[in-house]
Amino acid sequence: MKKILFIVGSQRKNSFNTQLAQKLISMISDRVETAVLNYQDVPFFNEDIEYPNPECVAKVKEQVNNAHGLWIITPEYNGQVPGSLKNLLDWLSRPEEKGNWTKGSIIKNKAVMISSVAGKSAGVHVRTSLSSLLKAMRMNLIDDQGSGVALSNEHFASQILTISEKEKDLFEQQIQKFIQYLSVIPK
Repeated sequence: MKKILFIVGSQRKNSFNTQLAQKLISMISDRVETAVLNYQDVPFFNEDIEYPNPECVAKVKEQVNNAHGLWIITPEYNGQVPGSLKNLLDWLSRPEEKGNWTKGSIIKNKAVMISSVAGKSAGVHVRTSLSSLLKAMRMNLIDDQGSGVALSNEHFASQILTISEKEKDLFEQQIQKFIQYLSVIPK
């Protein structure tokens, strides 16, 4: 069975993006193996401590390497990628062997999907920025800028994410695209 690793860009325990990850996991878990990456202990990227990787970074890289695909679900902070997520991506984009850029990183050619829960923009700014970043990192971006959920005043008041039937249908289409893509890759 293929494995999708969910990476949530928010560090808040019950963030809207964490809630979306849980909803997507419940929609997809009968078709693929799923897990959520915990990367809270990953230090700020620093070449002075890069090799050998700190233990927490090595564990995160192992989980990412063992996944067939990644699904990044992130808020936008000032229209951009949250710092903790960008830091994680910086670590993941580095070569496994010091100075060996020809072999590349563990995420080179890794399948990735993007979603966002944000204000009225539905995360369009972060999805655009993240799409460009992931392509530069030579990842295989499925569904380009992915999908977004716009938060209403009711969401902010209740702190509970609800998604409409139309949004569920869009997510199901994304899920089908992702599973179809993963079905043709070896491993």
